Amino acid sequence: MSLLTFGHAGVVGSVLRIVAEVALGAVGGAIGATPDRIRVPTVIAATVVISLGLLRRIVHPALAQLGLRDDWLFSVVTLGLTWFGAVAVFVVAFVTTFAWRANSAAIVARTHRTPATERGVRLIVLAAIGGGLIALPFLVGSIFSQILGTVGIYVLLGLGLNIVVGYAGLLDLGYVAFFAVGAYTTAVLTGGSRVTTTGYAPPSFSLHLSFFVAIPIVVVVAALVGLLIGAPVLRLRGDYLAIVTLGFGEIARVLFSSDWLKGAFGGTQGMTAIPAAPIGNLNFRDTQHFYFLVLAFCLIALYISWRLADSRVGRAWNAMREDEQVAEAVGVSTVRYKLLAFAMGGAIGSLGGALFAVQVGALNNASFMLLVSITALAVVILGGMGSIPGVIVGALVLIGIPGVFSEFEQYRLLLYGAVLMAIMILRPQGLIPNIRRSQELEEEDVAQDKWAEAVTSDEHAASAASPLGEGAG
Repeated sequence: MSLLTFGHAGVVGSVLRIVAEVALGAVGGAIGATPDRIRVPTVIAATVVISLGLLRRIVHPALAQLGLRDDWLFSVVTLGLTWFGAVAVFVVAFVTTFAWRANSAAIVARTHRTPATERGVRLIVLAAIGGGLIALPFLVGSIFSQILGTVGIYVLLGLGLNIVVGYAGLLDLGYVAFFAVGAYTTAVLTGGSRVTTTGYAPPSFSLHLSFFVAIPIVVVVAALVGLLIGAPVLRLRGDYLAIVTLGFGEIARVLFSSDWLKGAFGGTQGMTAIPAAPIGNLNFRDTQHFYFLVLAFCLIALYISWRLADSRVGRAWNAMREDEQVAEAVGVSTVRYKLLAFAMGGAIGSLGGALFAVQVGALNNASFMLLVSITALAVVILGGMGSIPGVIVGALVLIGIPGVFSEFEQYRLLLYGAVLMAIMILRPQGLIPNIRRSQELEEEDVAQDKWAEAVTSDEHAASAASPLGEGAG
């Protein structure tokens, strides 16, 4: 509240806040009235300045790692942007955006003119992205490397759920079951210990395998669980499917924490002392090392999802999603492809659970609540159902941003709701929509508009032709 009242209390603070709100409204109105070529660079430049000020905890250590001074950019007293830094960043962002918008069409046309140039630009972009991903944990430090690791886990969950929901059109609200299967199976296979009232005890079944040997087993177990969950719900659709899968997710959580399986999974007290997936002297419990482990798993999952999207299986899933009866009529085995969607989605989701077990080293039922399923689904919807880049952006927005601004953690659910409502209203296809799905939504909107116009014109014609209409004329 002191930020909103500029450090003043009482009437003075309230008046200052009202004046600031009026001034901001006037500035917003003035910007809205300016031409597009000025308005867009202005908004982008202002966004860059605000973001840079909020991201000081990341920018400061990154510049320090590069040996660059930032006293011109951030004040050592207020810890915010200096006036000189804010103006300099605004001018650079404005000029860059203005120049790009003025010349982007010519640059893109020149790039696409020759295939060799296009391939070269693509390789340069990929190399820059790869170099940035490798250097990122060393620039941002251990705290933000941990946040990036958590983002990567939800990217895996989002990619798996994207197969079930985005590709096949099967609404799954119990996806946390695969997350739990991956985590607990990894803990048992790699030699984790049960937590008891007297200390630690080995589970009734443990193989003490290496993490990398256990991963294929975890994937197979999760795929089998996907088949078990998918088999009873083959004939269910829409809301009924969502309710049943929600029940399966809760059943999995209860089973892992129940006394029936306490000897294997530790019951309500859970498991601990889960090995950190070491390779020689390399310990993946370290946040910066863990980032690279997550990055490797995400790249594998991204490749699998990309290959599935344009494969025969992916086309069958798309046909099922659009109209299951028509898909069956043209020869698509909906039973087979539904089971395959649950198995593949569960297998990829279990990788997120396995990495979570390595990251935290301890498990209990509080880690596998319904919120995990809701968050994974929100990641998919926010990014764009069926869109692989959308999953990455959705995870960064819903997991990365609240992690960076930890002081707003208590408002996370409020953020989820507000963002999802805004997306459904402004961009129902998601932030980075699947091209095919976006075209389908646009075609549906056009068809609905034409239908509404036809109905309205028919009503007007009928009204004009009726005796009452003639009398009124």
